[in-house]
Amino acid sequence: MKKIAYSFIILLWSLSMFSQTIEFEQHIVSDTFTIGYDVSAADIDLDGKIDILACGKHNGGTVAWYRNEGSSSFTMSVLKEGFSGARSVRAADLNGDGDIDIVSAAWMINDIIYFVNDGNENFTEQMVDDDFKGAHTIDLKDVDEDGDLDILCSGFDYYGKNGEIAWWENDGADSISWTKQLISSRFQQSPFIFAEDMDNDGDKDVIACGELNNEILWWENNGAGVFISENMVDSPFYSAHTVIARDVDLDGDMDILGAGCMSSKLAWYENDGNQEFTKHSLPALGGDLWLDAFDLDADGDQDLIAAGMSSTQLKWFENNGSEQFTKRDIDGGFSSGFAIVPANMDSDGDIDLLAIGYASGTISWFENDLDSTTSIRQEIASGQIMLKVFPNPCKEQLSIYDIKGTAKVISIYSSSGELLRKMSSAGKETIINTGTLPKGLLIIETRFPDNSTQTTKVIRQ
Repeated sequence: MKKIAYSFIILLWSLSMFSQTIEFEQHIVSDTFTIGYDVSAADIDLDGKIDILACGKHNGGTVAWYRNEGSSSFTMSVLKEGFSGARSVRAADLNGDGDIDIVSAAWMINDIIYFVNDGNENFTEQMVDDDFKGAHTIDLKDVDEDGDLDILCSGFDYYGKNGEIAWWENDGADSISWTKQLISSRFQQSPFIFAEDMDNDGDKDVIACGELNNEILWWENNGAGVFISENMVDSPFYSAHTVIARDVDLDGDMDILGAGCMSSKLAWYENDGNQEFTKHSLPALGGDLWLDAFDLDADGDQDLIAAGMSSTQLKWFENNGSEQFTKRDIDGGFSSGFAIVPANMDSDGDIDLLAIGYASGTISWFENDLDSTTSIRQEIASGQIMLKVFPNPCKEQLSIYDIKGTAKVISIYSSSGELLRKMSSAGKETIINTGTLPKGLLIIETRFPDNSTQTTKVIRQ
């Protein structure tokens, strides 16, 4: 235990020494995607490069994906046009066949559509629900813990003010049948839903917001997709538009990030571990629509990223390690930023940003200039072995890349020093499945034949 504690102290010192100021270079993917609402990132064709999904009012309502060809080149493929009110798009393997499918919602026609990938990026439409009023924001999570991904959606019924939030149960069949399960109808208009384990009991709870109600709440899942309690987080939070759950302070429980559009509000809510939340307000951007968290400068803490509808309002907030945040510019940008997503767009090991602009018709990615040779790799004097550990934070998988392919023993510890897993590897790249490891801080110790070690701090989300 003393050895691990000593390594952890040295690690924190190393991270503080190697942290650096970062800047972003804008790369325009499209400047003709009219009135873009949403953007997300996924490797649709499984070629190792992150592709882009987008939707918006373009051509009467368009859902499209952009194949990443490398060297900042993207090729657009339209999934659907005339999808009036196309508002959100997400991607994951829903039918368990190993390729990436796509789901999109359109609020004006109340539709949720599932695009089935045949493995060669030929997509077939399947209707999930053609009468979910104001179908707005999608999330894809395993709500009932049966091993497949379900669909969640918030309802922003602009005309009738019927703001249901619900999930659709995936029956696991090759040709999926979807069954709607209502979570709540308390909101007049609900623009956002997000599923995450808020109480650390191993299942996916739900957080959502009401824009007219000015509320943020979370619902407790009993493990079978039945939501047994409704819990207030904040009221009033005026014009609540986006809520996302991340472990902002890295204490092992999920906090909540919120953005309020018409009132121009940004805040994060600190979870004390017993689901009591303390609000921490942040400097507003103007028309705030998005707030998320990721370690952008690789110094071991969670920074924040935000988008607002005012001119060029894409910003990141640098964390000093104690959740004191300094607002930083993202050079370039565009008017009316609607969504901003962290993703490693150029496969260089650091986290770039992907964003879409409403008024500008622009989809861009912003290249992080982080010097990975000093921030996420460490040289070891004995033999000058160099490692790269990514992505960080991770979810289901972690890669350890050794440029020399040296024999090594990899040990994974919890933040308290408990040994969770140990393995040997001699290849250049070691892929570790992290889906069963506890969420929060992990310490990766890599030991080489000469008994030298590298210790790396990783966040499992």
